[in-house]
Amino acid sequence: MFLAHFDTLVAFLMARTDVGRHGAEDLAQEVMVRAWRSWPKLVGDVQDLGPWLRTVARRLAIDTNRARRARPEEILCDTSSNLAERAVAEEHDRYVLDRVTARAVMGLLGPRHRQVIELYYLRDLDIRTISRYLSVPEGTVKSRLHHAVRLMRRQSWRELRGTLSG
Repeated sequence: MFLAHFDTLVAFLMARTDVGRHGAEDLAQEVMVRAWRSWPKLVGDVQDLGPWLRTVARRLAIDTNRARRARPEEILCDTSSNLAERAVAEEHDRYVLDRVTARAVMGLLGPRHRQVIELYYLRDLDIRTISRYLSVPEGTVKSRLHHAVRLMRRQSWRELRGTLSG
């Protein structure tokens, strides 16, 4: 019945909105539902309903455009690579913060612990490389790293508490 107008409405809506083909088809479907609901009130032949259908479609397009401007932009499924880039950026920011924190409390550490922290956090070396560089077992590197980080966290927490209470 109204299907003769469907493709024309989709093209009409695509030209007036930025919802793409599928969005325009959804809007055209809504126009058809409204026409079906208003069928008893409509007068004339189905072929003569084009202007009425386009009026409804134009109003839907205006409403859709206003709604899209009022809401934040939607994240589409195909932006997963963008989300991955954001996650990498956040991880990098967290890493930079760790490095800044490490530099701030380096004076608290003895030379062995400071050396391990510098190699691991500031020079980005892995445990195995540090072990070979210092000629000590990997377990020793891990232990020094663990104790140094624990001391730095404890001291950072004390300084933070002192700043907040003072």
